[in-house]
This record gives sequence, C-alpha cells and structure tokens, in this order.
Amino acid sequence: MIDTAVLQVRVASEMELVTITEAFNRGFSDYRYKAQFSPEQMRRFVRRGGIDLDASAVLVALEGGHWRGAGVAFLAHAGREGWCGGLAVAPEYRGQGGARRLMQAIHDKAAAAAVDTMWLEVLRDNSRAQRFYSSLGYAYTRTLQLWEAPAAQPTSAPAGYCLEQVAVGAVLDPLFAWQRERTAWQRRRRAAELAYSDLWGYRLQAEDGSVAGYALCLPLPPQQPGEPRVRLMAIGVRPGAGSDEASALIAALRAQLDGAVLNLLNEPENSLFVPALQAAGFAVQDEQYEMRLSLPGLPPGEVVQDGL
Repeated sequence: MIDTAVLQVRVASEMELVTITEAFNRGFSDYRYKAQFSPEQMRRFVRRGGIDLDASAVLVALEGGHWRGAGVAFLAHAGREGWCGGLAVAPEYRGQGGARRLMQAIHDKAAAAAVDTMWLEVLRDNSRAQRFYSSLGYAYTRTLQLWEAPAAQPTSAPAGYCLEQVAVGAVLDPLFAWQRERTAWQRRRRAAELAYSDLWGYRLQAEDGSVAGYALCLPLPPQQPGEPRVRLMAIGVRPGAGSDEASALIAALRAQLDGAVLNLLNEPENSLFVPALQAAGFAVQDEQYEMRLSLPGLPPGEVVQDGL
C-alpha cells in the first residue's frame, strides 16, 4: 500500500513547470523513445497537445525533505472526448498504485468536464500497460502504425499532378472535410489548429486543374545534425478518390520534401494510404493499440496493483 506521506498526487497546474518536467522525465526515463524534455520543450509539448494542466495530475515523492516529481498523467479534452496524453511513473515507485491514482485523478477531472469517452494509445508490445489499462475498463479499438521514410534523393512529382505549397488556412477546412475515418487524437483538426503557426500546407492539383488532395506537415527537431525531419500531420484526398490519388499525394510530398526524413504517426492499419506509403519507401517502425473507456465511473471490483 502507498504511504501517502511519501507519495502524493497533485493537480499539475499547481506545480512549477520544472517539477512537471522532472516528473515526466523520470517517468519516461526507460521508455523506448527516451522522451526527455527541457522545461521549454515541455511547455511546447503541453501547448501542441492541448494538455489541460488544470485537469492533469503529477505524482510527487518526498525525497531528502523535498517534494520531487515522480510521475505524470496528462489530460487533453474537447467536447465530450478526452485523451490521456501520457502516463508514466518513475521506475523506483512503480508497483505501489501511483499510476492508478494518477489515472483516477484525470478520470475525475474528465468527468467533471462532461467528458464521456476517454482515448489513449499503448505500444503493441507493452503487455503490462495493456493489462493495466484493461483493468481500468479500457478496451481495444484498432491498431495504429508509425510509418517512416529515410531522406530521399531528389525526385520529381508524379506525372499528371502538381503539388504546391499554400497557406495553412486554405487547407484546414477542405482537408478535414475529406477525412474518411476517425483520425487519431494527435492528428485531429484541433491538434492542427494548436500547431497552426508551425505547419506547412500543401495542395495537390490534377492536370485538369481540380484539387486532388491536401496535406499539413510539421517540421520536427533533427535527430542527427543536418538531417531535417518532417511529420505528415494530416493527409487527405478528395471524396471518391482511390489508391491512385493517395499514391500521387504521398509521392508528391516525398518529392517536395526530399532530403528530409518523413514520418506519419498513428495511421490506421487499414488506411487507404497504406499501399501508397509502401510504394513511396515508407516502412512501419512501430505499432500502437488505441484504447477507449466510457465514463463516468471505473469498473467495480477489487483494486489491482499496477506495475506502472
């Protein structure tokens, strides 16, 4: 059982940004992707993710007479939907129920904000976390894939199409009107609006002058010096279009952004764009399970100790 004199859960907005950052970094210290932020990077992460610090929770531990960040659970919400934008507990405090308390805290905040559906993603091979989320009532909905393509040699846009860079404001309405299936939380219109000033907009035109597709791209910090990285944040082709136009859009983006490593986060495994990505030299780097919970209330029964 938890000694509440040693571990406490507090509202994130009541904490200094440096403590929130410390809690995040310690919790994700052994995560596969080594997510470690500076306070300024944390500020940007919170802004771009639409994280509500008034509804997010921080686990703090009393160490050497001082309260230090030891874990986090971030909540973003819009309308009646919410998203857990990150849950982590420092390795030395796992197995003591801290993750469960963090999730309970953000669920309570979500319910108070009239959220009735929660979403999150968990790595496909993280069975421990999957069991934990299942014990809270989350259920699998679909598999999402992370695609990446190495920097390409200069190429030409596909014949019969022209890709041009346009203002982001000219892309938002038609692109999201053309979305054929529910997009992952990080790629919804709200996410694009939060990153608006950093995005690049593109329009794909066919030979007859009609618009065949749109894309929004987000430049990312390079992982290697001199190696630019760009995320395809949102992509769409016109209603009724098939695999040919999906392929044309991806190929044109690859040509436009040659020299940059490209990635696409959380694309559904049965997406129209999967064959186009494969044809353009993208490969699946990882997979996540998307999970859903209906609020309010957690399932009744004995509390299960978590390992997070």
